Amino acid sequence: MDEGVRLDPSSQRARSPWLRGLVPVVACVLVILLAVASTLTGPPDPSPGPRLLVTGHQVGVEDVLAGRAGQFVPARRAAVAIGGDPSATYWIRLEARLPAVGPTEDAGDIVLWTERAPLPLIRLHQPGTGIAPLSRDFFDPDSHEPLLFAGHVFPLAPAGQQSRVLLLEVRSPTRQAIAPELLGQAQYAAQDRLRALLFSAIYAGLLVLALLSFALWVALRDRTWLLLAAFTTATGFALLALNGHAYAMPGLRWLGWSGALGMMGVLCLLAACAVLLACEYSGLRRRRPRQWWAARIGVGALLLLALAGWPARCPGHRGCSGSWWARGSPRCWPAWPARCRPGATGKPRAARCWWSGAWFSASP
Repeated sequence: MDEGVRLDPSSQRARSPWLRGLVPVVACVLVILLAVASTLTGPPDPSPGPRLLVTGHQVGVEDVLAGRAGQFVPARRAAVAIGGDPSATYWIRLEARLPAVGPTEDAGDIVLWTERAPLPLIRLHQPGTGIAPLSRDFFDPDSHEPLLFAGHVFPLAPAGQQSRVLLLEVRSPTRQAIAPELLGQAQYAAQDRLRALLFSAIYAGLLVLALLSFALWVALRDRTWLLLAAFTTATGFALLALNGHAYAMPGLRWLGWSGALGMMGVLCLLAACAVLLACEYSGLRRRRPRQWWAARIGVGALLLLALAGWPARCPGHRGCSGSWWARGSPRCWPAWPARCRPGATGKPRAARCWWSGAWFSASP
């Protein structure tokens, strides 16, 4: 009598959870790869020869051009490092030679493009052209900017075969690096269309993965799938905030009120979902109850940080958001929403937190 090969039922039961758990691991790896691909969209070559000058907020563009505010220092790298001081204004001087524009060409064929960066203010001055300064805000995009933009674009006036001085005024409470680049209108449109397609594919993949995980949780009632859906959704929101696309979408523009701290809040929410998913996958709740309670305390702390990272931006001080920890910066904490009243010098002195019903003083 052929008994055949018999498998141990206990080994099958022990192996089944691991095989079932491989699917969330593969899904998490896919999410990480999509997040990495979202950061590979920077410009290839910056504009040559940038020079940097750091001044206070009270210095005007006339003083900068006349040399009364100080001397420009050549940047050590192509990408200019700025930020870190909320009370400073960073001026980037570019000397560019623009091509001649024919009678049949559009005057706005040349644009200045800078990669996306969480800058509360970036303003382009074109001295001698009679064109008003153009301002961009990462946390408050203009209505005419594309929804899935990859950077800020400034149209330039025609200047012929001559040297043009371009002056960028930047304010940022956090350290950043920007690399301005001169592009033709057709080249910029092609690159922007390619980046928009890449962003669309990334967000669509995350949305499909989140919906699929949620559907599997409804069918199987396995907490792992629910936490995977939450982790994927949090990853999508984090990418939307880091890329600046969330602040241009209807219904999500309120995230821009918090500025850089709102981005930290979204990342804390993503970290909390990642911890819960890892604990569920490893069986920590059933095997190690004490460690599970410690993990829950950590998740609660992350959620509190996520909520506390959403103060409102001060209308009188554009560097307030994201810089409450910096020396000399106003502290609207945790005023969401809040109102910052400027004092006699134009700086906010206090924030009235309508949500919490308390007054928080701010250092001048």
